[in-house]
Amino acid sequence: GQISTIDKNYFILKPPSTFVSGARCEFEQDQIDKVINLREGQNVTVHGRIKGFSDFLGAVYINVEPCYLD
Repeated sequence: GQISTIDKNYFILKPPSTFVSGARCEFEQDQIDKVINLREGQNVTVHGRIKGFSDFLGAVYINVEPCYLD
């Protein structure tokens, strides 16, 4: 997916499909070196465990934690 938001311990990906608003990827400290170089708009592939869904202002996100960059 494409990175739409980056924060200090997570980023949000826009999905290629439209059934959800995106994925909220929580990453662990060992991923900091990889995440620090990411930029909004960049396409990445991730893997991790789906921990559920969240709804914020009508947007539905898949929660993935921990999230690892491939």
